[in-house]
Amino acid sequence: MNRSPVFFVALAAAVLLAMGAAFDQGAAEEKSYLMTGVIAAIDMSFQTVVIEAPQGDQSFTVGGPLSRNARLISNGRAAGLSDFKVGDKVSVVWRATSFGHIIEKIESR
Repeated sequence: MNRSPVFFVALAAAVLLAMGAAFDQGAAEEKSYLMTGVIAAIDMSFQTVVIEAPQGDQSFTVGGPLSRNARLISNGRAAGLSDFKVGDKVSVVWRATSFGHIIEKIESR
């Protein structure tokens, strides 16, 4: 069976629209969390951060990439990821997604 290129373009567009609708629905259900902890790792090339946040007698690990609109604040001023280092005490706002944790805000304490 020989299909025209228009068929494949239409099929690809339908798949992308369905994926976009599913992603938007998931985003509406996501919840943000605020924790305080210590930076355990930073990967500048992938723009990811790992933070160990004590929760009572346990420790919670939050790790993931920065969101596109992540707010980074150090010493009360806008900052870049390079302004932070392992061992810094920070507050972090993050959200859980079907793809993992996404970091929305990091602020040094």
